[in-house]
Amino acid sequence: MSLLGRRWEPEGRDALSPGGRLFLSIVVSGVVGYLLEYIGIEKVHAFANANPMTIYGATAIWAFGLGPLLVALRKASILVPMLIVGVVFTILVLFNHYYFIVWEFSGGSFRDTGKLWAPRIWEFREGAILGLHHPLLIALAAGAIETVVVPASVWTQKLLTLKLRKKPAVPLEDVQSLFESSVTPRQALKPKRDFGFVFMRIIFFSYGIYFAYMIVGLLVSGKSLPVVGMFFISPPETVNTIMKITLMISLAAVGAFNVGVRREAAILLTIGHTISVGASLWLYFAYPVNPVFPDDQKFLLSSVIGDGLLLVVLLYYVFKPRPDSPDLSRVEDVELRSPASTILRVFFLAFGILFTLFTASIVYYRVFGSPD
Repeated sequence: MSLLGRRWEPEGRDALSPGGRLFLSIVVSGVVGYLLEYIGIEKVHAFANANPMTIYGATAIWAFGLGPLLVALRKASILVPMLIVGVVFTILVLFNHYYFIVWEFSGGSFRDTGKLWAPRIWEFREGAILGLHHPLLIALAAGAIETVVVPASVWTQKLLTLKLRKKPAVPLEDVQSLFESSVTPRQALKPKRDFGFVFMRIIFFSYGIYFAYMIVGLLVSGKSLPVVGMFFISPPETVNTIMKITLMISLAAVGAFNVGVRREAAILLTIGHTISVGASLWLYFAYPVNPVFPDDQKFLLSSVIGDGLLLVVLLYYVFKPRPDSPDLSRVEDVELRSPASTILRVFFLAFGILFTLFTASIVYYRVFGSPD
């Protein structure tokens, strides 16, 4: 991990023993994390802890959470641990805001009563940070600020071990030239960035972002977040949604990076979106607005629009003429096994078992579950 220069080159920390690297990272990360918390509380007055001892708990999280993480990812891009820290602290800020709220269910949704069943771990000054008042924006801003601990800790560790840095016994350029002829170029392994690849990636990221939003909302008990509230009402519906989105994400990922099965993946995605659009249209027109859940009607309409747009493009791709397949008659049918292919087979087997259990659970709850 390097901020200046190439991260794979030897550095001072490499001269330390594994235990020494871990100890240094824990101490430095804890100190830098404590300083950030102290400045935020005592100098900037951005937030205040309900318990004065909380700062020491936060310091322990920085030390024993971030410290080992920086050791494990010291050769990775600095953006990787920064992203992890940002996501984790974003979730923690949302959890701190929503978990202690006393909720009231009325009008088909959960309402914030303005009461707390216990004090929050910390409170932001005037309920805002950097002029932002919405809990989601506050969480994103706070998570971004917390990421500064990562480069500060890495810089400090490098400065402390600067004199221990040794030159490599063999230059990396020589190692690269030695194996260059026996390694397939990375560009040759990348799939062509054509329309099919880009469209499948759009589906992947669209469902992936929605799935991450839903999971985070469930974890932090964000019952007032848009769309998330309905997942707390019906567990079978939540299981069904998780199953559907997981399947769509997997099909989009497989179809994007495997040209040979991209059309088949698109066909399965088309079937799923056709069922979704058809069922949503049926529920929208066949039944009046439910007075208990009036927002469901708007959600059905937005679902029809979103899935319908994807369906139109999917139909175009499915019926688009397929280019002629290359002549493989001279290629011998040789079974190739590698760790990657073995893992992929195990993954699909586990995935099939998981979805079978999902289906059985949904059918069971629908047939035998109590409506109450």
